This record gives sequence, structure tokens and C-alpha cells, in this order.
Amino acid sequence: MKGSPGKGAGLFHRVESLDLIRVSKWFLKTNAVRDLSFSVSGGELIALIGGSGSGKTTTLRMINRLIEPDAGQILINGVPISTLDPIYLRRSIGYVIQQIGLFPHMSVQENISIPLKLGGYTRVDIQNRIDELLELVSLSPVQYRDRRPAELSGGQQQRVGLARALAADPPLLLMDEPFGALDPLLRRQLQEEFIRIKRELRKTILFVTHDIDEALLLGDRIAVLQEGTLYFLGNPQDLLITAQQDPYLSVLTGGDRLCTMRSVPVSMLAVPAGDVIYCTDLSNSIRIRDAVRNKEVRGAVLSLPDEKLRILLLDQEGNGNGISESPVIRFAPGTTVLEALSRFSRSSARAAVLTESDAVQVILLEDLIGLLSGGGSA
Repeated sequence: MKGSPGKGAGLFHRVESLDLIRVSKWFLKTNAVRDLSFSVSGGELIALIGGSGSGKTTTLRMINRLIEPDAGQILINGVPISTLDPIYLRRSIGYVIQQIGLFPHMSVQENISIPLKLGGYTRVDIQNRIDELLELVSLSPVQYRDRRPAELSGGQQQRVGLARALAADPPLLLMDEPFGALDPLLRRQLQEEFIRIKRELRKTILFVTHDIDEALLLGDRIAVLQEGTLYFLGNPQDLLITAQQDPYLSVLTGGDRLCTMRSVPVSMLAVPAGDVIYCTDLSNSIRIRDAVRNKEVRGAVLSLPDEKLRILLLDQEGNGNGISESPVIRFAPGTTVLEALSRFSRSSARAAVLTESDAVQVILLEDLIGLLSGGGSA
């Protein structure tokens, strides 16, 4: 983070571990969370998923000390959070919710500045940080800094909400269905953006979702909650394997649709020839960008002099010049859909190239997400 932290900065500069130890919470006679135990490593994203009333949101609220557990302990870096000042604890935690919670009478920069002002940052540091965050979430500072929330699309509002949660550079991020209220296309784009942001920031994240496809895409591990208890904890591959023998997990993961992806080749998602330009001659870059912007092609893969690949894709929200650029990763022959999902989730890339039978095929992350979301069939 640019700038110097103020006197109100949070308690932790880095989260090495987050531990829930036999945590329980009752509301009247309802046991919302029951004997819940799991650990999160620093820099890891745990996706919390389960049915309504399974305790997902309650768990986040206890970590943030918005409510207190009735039994058990929650530790950050080995320190019980019950011994910490809740105000300063929350300054070490970013909180993103589905409703976003932007103040309608404030501009974008005023909304983002709130945690920075509370943290005692200087005016210059606040302005630099706001511009840095807007660029991180793919919003032009010049174009969006002074807009009010009502002048933003739903996706842009969600980006601003994420920027505000990240403003004070918290080492721990709690996200409660942040993309749940968005339409499918916009949700897909923000999931792609979040994969990039996650990789760049390397923060410890608990991400609540009701969408198994989102959990598989974003989670390093997935925690399945059922009636307030931990039913399953493991990586996406282990979840799909276990789901083949477990009726509850089978229903949760959509039965055979996702489980069969362990063996389906990702080449089935290759973009048709002609829909993506593969360019080794970069002398006509303006024409290439115009072709993408005008939707003559879906994208353009650029082969750079250092042998690295980049892809130009249309920005669906029209930010900046309407074109986004991201790295391209390489898949080996025979890569499956599940293996591709794992590779993308640990990369900021939005595309991959697959070389099979001397032909270069392009796989787009948005098509993979579309398949997971039921937009295609394996």
C-alpha cells in the first residue's frame, strides 16, 4: 500500500492463521452455529457454502465481533479476538456484503475514504490510495472519482464497495455473497476480476456464497456447512470426488454435471477459429484493438517479443477505452476442465492457449465460468 498508516491502523499487518475452535452461537432456542472448528492459513481463500440457515453469515459476524460466540474461541495469529478491542480489530478486517452499503449522498472517493480517515491517514495519502484502489478494481480514477452511487451500474457499485473494504489494506477480508445480487453476465465478469485481485493482494479471505460454481472457481478450499456444523472441508477436487459417494454433497454440487468434469477435456471449450486473432506482428496494434472493441472478434492473443502472451478482451462495462488486457497461461495437451479451473483460480489470466495436433486453441475463462454456471454442457 502506498502512503503511511495513521495512528488508527489495525491490529494485524498480516494474518498468518485464523482458527475457530468449537465455536457455537444460539439465537433464542436456535443453534445457529454448533461446535464449529476449522483453520485458515495466511493468504488462503476459504469459500463457505451451505443452505440457508447453515451459519455462514453468522460465522463471519462472529469473526468481525459484530456478534459474540456463546461458546468456543476464535484466534487470529494465535491471539483470542475476545481479548482485543473490537473497533481496532475491525480495522484489520475488510467486510464486503451483498447490499454494498455505499452512502448515496457521498461521491465514490468520499465513500472509499471513510476507513482511511478513521485510520488517521493524511490527505495526500488518502487521495493516492483512492486512485490506487480504483485502478485495482478497474475503474478509471478520473472518470469515476467524483460520481455518486446512483450514477454507477450495479457492477461498478460492487467494485467501489470492494475498494472501500480494501482501503486500509486489511490483512483479512470477509465477503458475504458480494456478487449474489448481480445479473449472471456481470457476476461472471466480477468473478474474473476478483481472481486477478485475489492473486495480486494475497490476502486471507473468507468468502460466503450459495453458488457452488463460484466456490469451485474462487476457493483454495471449500467449507460446507450444514445446520451450523462443518460437514466438509477440502479443495475443489476433493469435494467433487467425495460428492460421488455422498448424497448431500452430490446434491450440493449438482450431481453428475460437475463430477464428470474431472475427466472432460477443456479443449471442448476452444474458441472457434476466427473468433480470436492470434498475432505475432504487433505493428498494427490499433487495428487489432479496434477489431476487439467493435466485436469483430472476441479477443486477440498477442505474442510478445519476450515470448510471453497477452490477450485483449472487450470490457463488458465499458471502463476506460473499452479494452482490457491480461496474461495468457498455457495448458498441456489433455488438460481437463477441472484442472483448467484450478489453474485459472491461481492466476490473473483470463485466457489460456492449448497446443494439440500442431494447432493452437484458445480457452477463455468466461467460457469456463459459463460452463460451470450451466451455460454449456459437459
